[in-house]
Amino acid sequence: KKPHKDNKPWFDKICWEKRRCFRIAKRRYKFNKTVSKKLAMKNSEREYIKQMDTSIKNHRKKLKKR
Repeated sequence: KKPHKDNKPWFDKICWEKRRCFRIAKRRYKFNKTVSKKLAMKNSEREYIKQMDTSIKNHRKKLKKR
C-alpha cells in the first residue's frame, strides 16, 4: 500500500516502517500482556514518534529553502 503523499508529504518510507513496527508490537501486547511486550511496544512507539518529528522538521526545512 502506498502512503498518501497529498495528505502527509513528510510521511516517508522510514515513518511507514516505524509505524508498522509499532502496530505489530501493539498487536502482540494486546494478545499477550507481559511486561516485556509492553516495554517493546513503548519503545517502538517512541521510535515512531521521534521519526515523525524528524521527518516533519526536515520537510519544513525543505519548504523554507524554496
